[in-house]
Order: sequence, then structure tokens, then C-alpha cells
Amino acid sequence: SQYGNFISALIPKYLVTSGQTFGLQQVTVSWYDGPDFAPDGAPQRVEFPNPGSGGSWTVERYSGSDRYATAVAVSQNTFPSFVYRAYIVTGQNYPDALAAGPAAGIDYAPILLVKKDSIPSVVYNELLRLRPSEIVIVGGAGVVSPTVESQLRGIAPVKRLAGTNRYETATKVALEAFPAGSYSALLATGTGYAEALAAGPAGAWYYSPLALTRPDRLDPETNKLLNFMGVVEVVIVGGEGAVS
Repeated sequence: SQYGNFISALIPKYLVTSGQTFGLQQVTVSWYDGPDFAPDGAPQRVEFPNPGSGGSWTVERYSGSDRYATAVAVSQNTFPSFVYRAYIVTGQNYPDALAAGPAAGIDYAPILLVKKDSIPSVVYNELLRLRPSEIVIVGGAGVVSPTVESQLRGIAPVKRLAGTNRYETATKVALEAFPAGSYSALLATGTGYAEALAAGPAGAWYYSPLALTRPDRLDPETNKLLNFMGVVEVVIVGGEGAVS
């Protein structure tokens, strides 16, 4: 479309199966937990007419046998060779991955998933292929253990960004990724994933960090972040039921 080459979005099943085009030439879909979680009967590649261009657009599936392999499939199709930085987050919960989204976007870096005490072989092999100069773990030792950190140090130097909770961790990621501050910031609930997931690519595109908040009050760490970074505009992502 005239707004760019791609988007990231949560697309309801009925839109995929009914062939809604949104005026786009191509949509890439990653099923979070592998093909078993895709819409029933959804093929690997789908073409629909695009009335806006007189041509067609396609849906391509990036997936693996599980969430770890799916993240690798996305990486392999996005980063054909060496990357400067790779982000590592737990594959067993969502908050740290949400905070890493805009940071990875502006760094042109993949986000790969690990288990608390081990690195799936498919992920380890992908890191060897990518040959990052630096690996950034997002999250504390309670979600990505020192054992995993030690294994990662065998591939590249490791930096860990972690706080006492998801809100402080998101703050540390924002400060690392946006050292010069930012005019705007995105604010989403830290108690669910949908809004922050949808906001991640927008944060990278507009050079805006993603801050997490509690639904009924602004977390103190998030409040300090917004002031420290000199944020002028805060974009709340989600309705009043998510952020009051």
C-alpha cells in the first residue's frame, strides 16, 4: 500500500477465510504455536484479487512445529545473513517479548524464544547462522536462567535487561533502545498481550518506545520513564477496559 510494504496485525479468522484485502499487496502471517493453531484449513499461501491494483495479494505462512520453531522461521525469512544484535526472551510468557518488539524493530534484530533452563536446538542453530555481535536477554534469571545465559555467551557477548517486574523490564528495554529519548511513546496494558503486540511495529516505525502499565494506574517505573525520556505525546493503545 502507499503506507509501506508490510504490516503486523491480529487478523480475525473470518477476514482471512473471506478474502478481505485491506488494499494490501501481501500479508505475512505467523501462527504463534505452529500450524495446529492456524485457522481450520488455512493453506500455506493464499491469493485473493486486489481491486485497488487490478492484481492480487498473497498470504504466506511462517510456522514451525512449536512457538520456538515459528520464531526461527520468521527469523530465517527476515534475516538472510549476519545481524548485529539478537534478542532472547522466554517462550513461556509474553510481557518481555512485547517490550522487546519496538527495540528489535529499530535494531533490525530478530526476537528468538528460549525455555527457562534450556535453548531449543532449533534456536541455538539459528543463532549460529545469524552470528550476532551481541545477544540481549530481556527478562530476569527467573525466566531465562543463568545456565541459558552461559550457553549464549558461547555464541556472542550477552547483555541482560531485567527489572523486578514486567513494567521495570519494559522501562530498561526502552532506555537501552532509545538512549536519546523520544517525542512519543506507546502505552499498553501489561496484563494482556493483544494491544501491545499490535503496537510493536508502530513503535519501531515511529521510533517510539512501548511502555506497559497497570489497567487502573500508571506504574511508577513507567511514569519515571516517560518523564526521563522527555516524552511529549503518549498514545494509549486499547480501550478503557484495558487502560482506564
